[in-house]
Amino acid sequence: GGRESHETELFPFIEARYPSDPEHRVISGASFGGSFALYALLEKPELFYGYLAITPGLRWDDQWLPKRQREHRKTHPTLNERLFIALGEDEEPEVVRIGRAFMKQLEDSRYKEFSLRTRVIEGERHAAVKNEAYNRGLRYVLAPLAPKPSK
Repeated sequence: GGRESHETELFPFIEARYPSDPEHRVISGASFGGSFALYALLEKPELFYGYLAITPGLRWDDQWLPKRQREHRKTHPTLNERLFIALGEDEEPEVVRIGRAFMKQLEDSRYKEFSLRTRVIEGERHAAVKNEAYNRGLRYVLAPLAPKPSK
């Protein structure tokens, strides 16, 4: 398969065999997996409803993702998706600096229809941030689908 095989082969394969909701797919990843989730958000946002980018590799290729997001925003006033992005407070200082700057960049972009939550998880480093970030991130991106508590 080519570039489109995830849409024409993988998604139909999974959705035919497992309980799923094609309208509310969520992609999540940590480290370079988080970078890929951000790449998907910027390149083909309609593939997923929710995005979790856990301590994404933002230094990669001279900060390609922050640069790509600035370019994306110039031609895309709306981004109708939900993104949770997190990093650990005790990661390498450069990772924290670049991560915080990217979180602010996303907030300042003010996409219409965009739902964003950012989180710097106290006392955690690169690998240990995953548990809390996945927990909080999934709850955030799926919150609109959760049943409302009855009184």
